[in-house]
Amino acid sequence: MKIIQLKGGLGNQMFQYALYKSLKKRGQEVLLDISWYLKNNAHNGYELEWVFGLSPEYASIRQCFKLGDIPINLIYNVKRKVFPKKTHFFEKSNFNYDNNVFEVTNGYFEGYWQNENYFKNFRSEILNDFSFKNIDKRNAEFSEYLKSINSVSVHVRRGDYVTNQKALNVHGNICNLEYYNKAINLANNNLKNPKFVIFSDDITWCKSNLGIDDPVYVDWNTGPYSYQDMYLMSNCKNNIIANSSFSWWGAWLNQNTEKKVFSPKKWVNDRNNVNIVPNGWIKIK
Repeated sequence: MKIIQLKGGLGNQMFQYALYKSLKKRGQEVLLDISWYLKNNAHNGYELEWVFGLSPEYASIRQCFKLGDIPINLIYNVKRKVFPKKTHFFEKSNFNYDNNVFEVTNGYFEGYWQNENYFKNFRSEILNDFSFKNIDKRNAEFSEYLKSINSVSVHVRRGDYVTNQKALNVHGNICNLEYYNKAINLANNNLKNPKFVIFSDDITWCKSNLGIDDPVYVDWNTGPYSYQDMYLMSNCKNNIIANSSFSWWGAWLNQNTEKKVFSPKKWVNDRNNVNIVPNGWIKIK
């Protein structure tokens, strides 16, 4: 049996679920562990059921303890670092593809698994599973407008990337104004009549800093309904993404066969050779 830990926000959950789905498609026995959300409420908590209507198979606490070192308290957290279980596997720090994930017979897997090589062979199944539910009328109608024009989503993530020192150290100052100016110029030069659609947790900053003629600002999807931004991004013809798993998935779910996705070449500050951006996407230094 294999158990995949779920943790983090929606984009991270989707990567972890995609690995789970890939393992199941290969005929392996696998469960999901959602116990992390008993003590953590990152972003909007556990969202896969609400957003996509999924009903995956979950592991019990007993099953998780059998295979993994679960940090339920300080003592147990120290124990798992000093005397880790041989059946507890951690993702490589640079997010590179690790085929051992499929070779191991039994284990508890902790990580984000942010590499499409884990699941790209099952793209159609993943697209089917990540079909958005509970889309309201305003967003459904706006998505039709996005499909009718040469729309380019521009996702600007600030929030914790600016205000949280830990997040700033890892992700901050990568998708800065220079990056967006380069991406916008490339889009203007490579696309016919692009229409830029701005998604952000800081629309005020975008209005003051992004030099775009007559953009559309999407500012109505907030709180538990913010996943509808990802839905809209996936319905744009093209995408400019941040170093964020949320906008990564917005671009990956985009089924326009002629799409152009503009992405930062660098993804994090504290690791080299991080391999998250798929081949075919335009990487910007």
